[in-house]
This record gives sequence, structure tokens and C-alpha cells, in this order.
Amino acid sequence: MNIREAKGYTYSPRSSVNALRQHGYFSVSAAVRNEVVAASLTEIFYELDKLRSLPVPEPELADAQNYLSGVFPWPCDTGWTPFASRYSCAERFAGRLSRNVS
Repeated sequence: MNIREAKGYTYSPRSSVNALRQHGYFSVSAAVRNEVVAASLTEIFYELDKLRSLPVPEPELADAQNYLSGVFPWPCDTGWTPFASRYSCAERFAGRLSRNVS
């Protein structure tokens, strides 16, 4: 983000997506000085507008898909598998993976 690299307003800009069962939320945070709060918000909204309007570059999309295909089945490896007796991990996650990562 510009508030770190170009402007030097903060060392700690963060964003996260919190997916819940029916809804979710996206959050952005940064520890900035009082003098640059307004300028930081302007830059954050500028970056969010860019994310919304520009397509994701193909290499970046491929990286995200590869990452998700590697971590998506983790619940099977944790020992917390309430449906393990009914379905194998491969059966349960293969369909979800193809629907949600492509």
C-alpha cells in the first residue's frame, strides 16, 4: 500500500477477510500518527478502488489458487473430522475445492 512504501505513514498496514458461514467481512487497519489519519484513509480508499476496478494479474491469481489448493484440505489433517466415518477427506474436499478455487 502507498501508506507504507510511498508515503511512510506506517509500518503496519494490514487487511484481512473473515469468512463466516453466512456472511463475512473485510477489514483494513494501520497504526498511523494523528497528523496523517485523513491522508492515510484517502490512500486506503484509493487502493481499495484499484482492487475493485482492475483485474487480478494472471500470475497472482495462479499463486492464490495454488495456495488454496494446498491449504483447503487441512481440516482432514488436524484430527478434527466429524464426518470422517461418512466420507473420505478426498471425497469431501474435491468437490468444494473445484467449486471454490477455480
